[in-house]
Amino acid sequence: SASSAGGGVGAAPNNNAQASNNNGVGPPFNEIRQGTPVVTQNLVNSPELNGRHGQIVSFDSSNGRYLVRLQPSTRNQASSSSGGSASATTVAMKPEKLLQMVRVKVHSLQSQPQLNGLDGQIRSYSSERDRYVVRVAYVDQEVFRSLPPEMQLEVSLHPPETRDISVSCNNIRIAVGTHVRLEGLEQRVQWNGKYGRIVKWIDGGEGGDGGRYEVRLSRQYAVLVKPQNVRL
Repeated sequence: SASSAGGGVGAAPNNNAQASNNNGVGPPFNEIRQGTPVVTQNLVNSPELNGRHGQIVSFDSSNGRYLVRLQPSTRNQASSSSGGSASATTVAMKPEKLLQMVRVKVHSLQSQPQLNGLDGQIRSYSSERDRYVVRVAYVDQEVFRSLPPEMQLEVSLHPPETRDISVSCNNIRIAVGTHVRLEGLEQRVQWNGKYGRIVKWIDGGEGGDGGRYEVRLSRQYAVLVKPQNVRL
């Protein structure tokens, strides 16, 4: 079943075939997929590891930690270039210390409407400001239209400019299949801190409140939550 949270509670149908989790094949709904790019964050005891990029290797359900292969740090790379050796480091980390650097789509951005509809990649998140930094590939549309067709194709495939923008959770759409953590639910507080996978985006419709993600927590249970109630 699917229930609505974060503003109104009620039953909702589950019509998404993807929610079957491939008939039991693949990772559980509450685990980040192997190979997902991540960046470390909010590490207090090992602050030198904050901001390191890496990839998910596996999940250890016995201690609730992910094995993450971190790329060499800038300092290690400098050491390697001067004759040392830089290698990837594998560490075990709690999920809340990781931010998934997944692809998202910019949505309903009023300050820079020309960026709406663009695909981008999550780069960082500020819990104090509750905003994500998203890197988008941007091409000025007037310049683009002035190019000959063959150059338009090349620019579309290989945009010459990337731009980092700061956006709220309401200004991105997270792709189906992405693993998220539930936060800030007021009516169903027992779900806060739980993990699941987005299986559908449901539009709010005319006069609606912006829509909701359907997040599947298990094969049997899913919830409907607003964008501000999910974290990557």
